[in-house]
Amino acid sequence: MRSCELSIVPYDEQLALPVLPVMPTVCLMILQETLTGSAMAALVKDCLILGAVCFSIYGSLAASIEDQVDLILENGDVEFLNITTTSHQNESIEDTAHFVVNAAYRATDQFRCLVIYDHRVEGCDLLLQEVKKLCLSVNC
Repeated sequence: MRSCELSIVPYDEQLALPVLPVMPTVCLMILQETLTGSAMAALVKDCLILGAVCFSIYGSLAASIEDQVDLILENGDVEFLNITTTSHQNESIEDTAHFVVNAAYRATDQFRCLVIYDHRVEGCDLLLQEVKKLCLSVNC
């Protein structure tokens, strides 16, 4: 039976991810703006330490932010090239949540969904609700 551990973290300039055990992690970034190179690199590095296997980005600048993440991964260790990135700029909330929870990672039965969100993103609250609902359904 699949199991999804959900961790939701609000984004701010002093973002510090919680200390969590390493496990396969799908990172959903709901962001309003691109971050400076060093801030994005630090965020990606922190996610990788937790076990990131996929970065999915939602918001009006999702494609640009995905390009930032891709560049960081491409300039890192060779094993980072196996990490998936996706942008969900013009996708529905339901499709984005479904992808993140049900399709982004299928290799093992247990994984984490780490959501880093900026409340200013249009539809953020609805997307958070949908991800929560789907994670609960996975755990039933």
